[in-house]
Amino acid sequence: MRTAPIIIAAALLAGTAHAQVNRCEINGQPTWQSAPCPPGTAVDHVTVPEPDPQASVPPRATAPEPAEPPAPAPPKPATDHEICSSISETAETVMRARQNGASMREMMGRVGDNSLLHTMIMEAFQDPRFSTEPMQNRWVLRFSNNYYLQCMQQAEARR
Repeated sequence: MRTAPIIIAAALLAGTAHAQVNRCEINGQPTWQSAPCPPGTAVDHVTVPEPDPQASVPPRATAPEPAEPPAPAPPKPATDHEICSSISETAETVMRARQNGASMREMMGRVGDNSLLHTMIMEAFQDPRFSTEPMQNRWVLRFSNNYYLQCMQQAEARR
């Protein structure tokens, strides 16, 4: 048995009190034990120091802590096109609701304190409401494009 010499060596290094360890051969197998071997089975005995309970014991090896997953990358800033497209889509929704007969009061009540949406709704209601679908679509596109254009012009001015 290969682990027994390692255990004995560790015990030898651990402290100053002594204990006897007996190597016995029982049924053809070598065993190490602190009790005396049964008669006729003792092969060898070694006196080893007892471990000192006050001695520092090296910490047991443990598996390394799993690494923290990397923090997610910060979101990529939106481009001017993405921002202006979002505003344009909102303008399209507002004008589509206007052309479909939505109430200005109800629309204003749904948007809370968002000043951009307040302005957008008020401008949509200054435009006429059309009765034919082709004219409604043309006016929705004009309104949406106008907001996209204004947004891109302001982005250019900031550069």
